Amino acid sequence: MTNTKLAILVIDGCADYADEVQQNLERQTKRSVEVVFEPDLREAVKKMADRHFNVVLAKREILDNKEFPTANLMRQQQSHSIVGMLESRDGKFDAGLTERQLNWNKNRFLDRGKDEVHGGTQDKKTDEVHDGIRAGEKDGDGDAILLEPINKLSDFLVRMPVQPDVLTQLILSNIEKFELKASLQSTEKDLRKIIEKNADSILVVDANGALLYWNAAAQRLFRSSGLVTGEVFGIPLIAGETTELDVVDKSGERIVAEMRVVDIEWSGQAACLASLRDVTQRKLTEELLEAKVKDRTKQLEELNQELRKMYESAENAARVRSQFIANFSHEVRTPLGGIVAASEMLPMADDLEEFRELASSVADSSKQLLSLVESILDFSKLESGAVPVADSDFSLRELFDSVVQSLTKLAAENSTSVTYILADTIPDIVQADAVKIRQVILNLTHNAIKFTKNGYVEIRAELQDSYEQPTLRVTIKDSGIGMTARECETIFQPFVQGNRKIHGRFGGTGLGLSICKQLVEAMHGTINFYSEPEKGSTFWFAIPIKLK
Repeated sequence: MTNTKLAILVIDGCADYADEVQQNLERQTKRSVEVVFEPDLREAVKKMADRHFNVVLAKREILDNKEFPTANLMRQQQSHSIVGMLESRDGKFDAGLTERQLNWNKNRFLDRGKDEVHGGTQDKKTDEVHDGIRAGEKDGDGDAILLEPINKLSDFLVRMPVQPDVLTQLILSNIEKFELKASLQSTEKDLRKIIEKNADSILVVDANGALLYWNAAAQRLFRSSGLVTGEVFGIPLIAGETTELDVVDKSGERIVAEMRVVDIEWSGQAACLASLRDVTQRKLTEELLEAKVKDRTKQLEELNQELRKMYESAENAARVRSQFIANFSHEVRTPLGGIVAASEMLPMADDLEEFRELASSVADSSKQLLSLVESILDFSKLESGAVPVADSDFSLRELFDSVVQSLTKLAAENSTSVTYILADTIPDIVQADAVKIRQVILNLTHNAIKFTKNGYVEIRAELQDSYEQPTLRVTIKDSGIGMTARECETIFQPFVQGNRKIHGRFGGTGLGLSICKQLVEAMHGTINFYSEPEKGSTFWFAIPIKLK
C-alpha cells in the first residue's frame, strides 16, 4: 500500500463500529485514516463530489437511491471509491445472487458445507457465497460476511451488525486490490505512452500473422499501405531475426527499416512483437562511406601503380643510362683510336698518297667523334628546354641536296640508293627553322641508310594546305630490317635501341630518334612511324611553315 492518507465516508446514522475500524486501519496500514460521518444522502453526495474517499459505506436503501452514483459510474471516474454495502440482519440478499433467502450464520454455513445449505439445495451463486465467506473467514462470533462476488451496487457486502476487525479486513483487502489494479493500470498507461511516443515503429502480430496492435510511428511508416486490425501484416516474422525492409511511402520516397522480432504473449495468446527502426540515413551514410572507401582505394591503387611505374621507369632509366655509357664509351673509343693510330702513322708515311689516306682517316674519325659530342649536347639542350626556334627563309631543294650529299659515302658502303621527291606545290623558298629541319631529316635518313643493306631510301616532301597555316610533311621510307612491335614501344626514348644486337651490328648512342622527336615538338609539329620486321620502316613528321 501507499503512504497516502485514507478517507472513509460513512453514510449511516448509527456507526459506533467506525471508531474501532479507524484505529485498526491506522495500526495495520501505518497510515492516517479519516472517517467522515454523513447520515444525509444529499450532503454525502456533495462531499463525494468535492473530494475523493477511498471507501464509502452505506446501507442498501442508500445505494438503491437514484441520487447515489452507481458503482459503474464511479469506476469510470479517474478516482474510484470502494463501495461497501451494509445489509441488516433480516434483509434479503437478492442483488443478483439468488432468489432464496440464505442463512448468513458463518459458522453454521461453513461447518455444514455447501451441499447442506437449505436442505441440500444449492446453485452457482450459493457456491460463490460459500467461497467468499471461506476466503474472508475470521475468528469471532459475529454475523457472516460476503467478500465475493461483487454485485452491481457495491464492491463488497457486509451483514450488520458486524465485528469491526472483520470490516477492517474487508476494507484492507479491497483497498489492496484497488491500489494494485490502479498501479497496474497506471503502469500500463505509462508503457502505452512510451510505446506510442517511441520513435521506432512497433507492431504486434498473432500466430496467424494478423495485426493486433501498432503505434503511431508504425502508422506513419506504413501509411501508404495502411494498417487494419485483424488483417494479415504480409511480412513474415521470425523471432530472433533481424532483417531490413524497403518501404515506399505515398510520395515514392524509399525508406529502409531495420526490423527485429521477438516472441511475446499478448492478451493471453502467443504473438510476435516487431520493432522497426528507420535506418535510411544510416544506410545512406554507409553507402557514402563505402563509396568514399572504394574511391580512396581506387586512388591508392592508381597511386601505387603510378609509383610502381615510376620505380620501374627509374630502374629502367638507370639501366638505360648504364647501357648508354657503355655504348658511348665504345662509340668514342672507336674514332679516338682511329685518330690516335692515324696520327702516329703520319710521320712514317712513305709517300704522299699514304699520307693523304691517313689524314683522311683522321678527318673521318674526327667528324664521327664530333657528331657524337653534338648529339650529347643537343640532347642536353633539348632536355633543359634551352633550344629556341629560329625561323628563316630557305630552299627545301638545297636542304635536301645537302642531306643526300652528306650521306653519299654511307649509302655507298651499304649499297643503298637515296632519292628525294619534292611536291610541285612546294614553293622554292619557305620560312621555318632550317637548322632543326635539316637535323631531323639528316638523323632519320642516316638511320634509314644505316639499317638498310642493298636496298633503297626515299625522302618525300609535300605541302598540306590548312586554313589556319600550311604544314610541311616529310616522309623517309626505307626497305631495311624494320622493327618488332615491342621495339616500337620504346623507339623514341633516350638511350634506347631496339636490342643489344642492334648496337653490336650498327652502333650508335640511342639518342637520334629522341632528339628528332624533341626537335619536331619544339617546332610545334608531330612525328610518328610505321614498321614491320624485314619489311622496312617509314618515318614522317609534319611542322607548320610559312610560304613566301
